[in-house]
Amino acid sequence: MNTLMIAGSGVRQDSMGRYCLNDCHKASGGDPNKRPGEWTRTAQAAELINEIAYEPGSAGNPAYPISFIVTGPNDRRGTYVAKELVYAYAMWISPAFHLTVIRAFDALVTGQPQPPVPAIPQTYAAALLEAGRLALENEALTVASQKQQAEITRLTPKADICEEAIRPEGGHDLRTFLTSIGPVNVPETFRWLERRKMIHRPTSKLDTGWLVTRNNMTEGRGA
Repeated sequence: MNTLMIAGSGVRQDSMGRYCLNDCHKASGGDPNKRPGEWTRTAQAAELINEIAYEPGSAGNPAYPISFIVTGPNDRRGTYVAKELVYAYAMWISPAFHLTVIRAFDALVTGQPQPPVPAIPQTYAAALLEAGRLALENEALTVASQKQQAEITRLTPKADICEEAIRPEGGHDLRTFLTSIGPVNVPETFRWLERRKMIHRPTSKLDTGWLVTRNNMTEGRGA
């Protein structure tokens, strides 16, 4: 029999296949106000239990949807309920935990592992440590974002010049563009571009410098 795993915690079953609500309560975080006994005393729980137990035309599976084990080994004690009541109990705890339980049963049926769920701090000290860890992570992300923004700010003028250089109506020539992007050997760069037929020398005596070759780059101003 495969074990139902909720938020990384295993849920016990009795001999009839009912699930232990105490284990579900632990997986939800262990809020004292959300103990199984608090839920079974609600009118909604009582009505649902009766509806399942006396459903017309069905003896129920298991035969009775809830069982209280109060004697015997401690690891077997608890409140055991049918699957439908596990869903109802989870919904009573919170929408988030209800969704976690739905996905846990889906994973049990399909055999697909659930995504890892962060452990819920069980003590005040553990909660403080977790809060500190999250604060440090947030600070690191903020610093990284600030560095990224600073780099974008530094590169924006060069990007603007690049955009101008490759437009036919651009306001900068190729030499201006090359010198703007950082330490560049301009003559060697021109020779490299010429060998790849990306620029060429003008054929007209009226033009000077280098011209961008058509069909390789958008025609821009000469260098």
